[in-house]
Amino acid sequence: MHELGIAEGILQIVRAHMPPKGRVVSIHLKAGKLHAIVPESLRFYFEHLARGTPLQGARLEIEEVPVEVRCTSCGTVRSLDLPIFRCQACGSWDVEVVSGKELFVDHICIEE
Repeated sequence: MHELGIAEGILQIVRAHMPPKGRVVSIHLKAGKLHAIVPESLRFYFEHLARGTPLQGARLEIEEVPVEVRCTSCGTVRSLDLPIFRCQACGSWDVEVVSGKELFVDHICIEE
């Protein structure tokens, strides 16, 4: 259900950066896998909130960013498929997340 709040935030960001004239064609969002966003739900809420606004009809493109961790013991950087924050190389639990927490509007395509 957090997709509703994210959709509201996207609309606020895009409105703040829209030129006075022009039509938003698409919005590219980068979303880290740790946010557990359901793309269909986010698109549904975005389309619902955009109805009757200058953003109606804009396409929401969602790029999922995989989770990567860096082991502070051996320095290995690896992608995680499972939510087990353990180094796959040396077995250490001392890891830091280097990607997968992102959530931002990367770019907006506008037709003038």
